[in-house]
Amino acid sequence: MNSASYHYWILSVICFSILKTVKGQQDQQQSSGAFAQLDQLRGRTALSAAEIRTLVANAKPNVTYPAYKTIPKTSFTCNNVKQAGFYADPDTGCQAYRRCEPGMAMASYLCPAGTIWNNIALTCDYWWNVQCSKSAQFFDYSNPRIYRGPNVRLLDDNGNGGGSGSSAGGSSVLSGSYATVNLESAYSNSNSDSYASDQEQDSSQL
Repeated sequence: MNSASYHYWILSVICFSILKTVKGQQDQQQSSGAFAQLDQLRGRTALSAAEIRTLVANAKPNVTYPAYKTIPKTSFTCNNVKQAGFYADPDTGCQAYRRCEPGMAMASYLCPAGTIWNNIALTCDYWWNVQCSKSAQFFDYSNPRIYRGPNVRLLDDNGNGGGSGSSAGGSSVLSGSYATVNLESAYSNSNSDSYASDQEQDSSQL
């Protein structure tokens, strides 16, 4: 093996090792399972149906949870995130969320009243299931997997992952087992999903 071939071989080994390490780090992010991580984002195990009814009965819009009707402009920018994906905007109490495109162009959305963005499930979720102050910790949980192909699972649920996600009442949207509570009356004035690109949003402020 001549010198040029040897150096090319060494470079190939290094590049392969780096790629393997990066992939391992991405996979490792979900090693504890999605449901266990949802408990962390919620700040506790799943709520019971009775607990949810009590919370809803005492909830006050713009106090207990954010209730924006239009998408506010904030300091959030896609330049501060690691990859394309969907991100809760903490400055809005996580009711607004931003989509960062691969080129880092940004589009903005608003969850319906009574829900805020869940950065693990990548969907709007009931406000009692998300502590907005913890959302940034999960910016790199699901987003790195979005563009990794159709055969890559977005979430490693591992059955139930050791978390309480499948318990009645406070479970995430992942489990499909929310308690039956009368949210319709509590959020009778809830707005539908709102959307605006940054360009549209800026023009609306003029």
